[in-house]
Amino acid sequence: MLLNKGIIVHLQSRVQSITQIQDHSSIDMNFVIMSPPPRRRPPKMSPKQVPPKPRPMPAGPPLINGVAAIHVNAIIRALTAMPFARAVTLRPNRTFIAGKGRASNEEAWLGTRVGTLATRQCTHCAKGSGPFKTCVFIEGHFKESCTNCRYGGLGNRCSFRLS
Repeated sequence: MLLNKGIIVHLQSRVQSITQIQDHSSIDMNFVIMSPPPRRRPPKMSPKQVPPKPRPMPAGPPLINGVAAIHVNAIIRALTAMPFARAVTLRPNRTFIAGKGRASNEEAWLGTRVGTLATRQCTHCAKGSGPFKTCVFIEGHFKESCTNCRYGGLGNRCSFRLS
């Protein structure tokens, strides 16, 4: 029977402690039940090895146009976790509409704050359509359509959109 070296050392120390209490000849070592060796604690991690703590979500829902978001879904949580790049500016004579059934509008607002400015505008933004002054896209979100086209849930009209 093969035993781990640490277990053998532990068993030897346990047998020595038992023999100190009682006469060795009176103990049948074949029937002595031994406890397992003590568990060793894992080594402490150095500060470089400690994984960073996740950034806590802000208390309450994110603010959309100064009002708490009604829809808090996976996309809104992902966009909220990104660093802000700019303030959102609406086109003249346009208002931002949020409310029940308008999750895409809230996603578009947050996307405009955190996304990347397009070097050239999509055809829809070039015509002056959409509520936002800037044509912004977020890599990996909205199937690459811009936030103006995402507003109203009409991202499929964007010329940036992936097929």
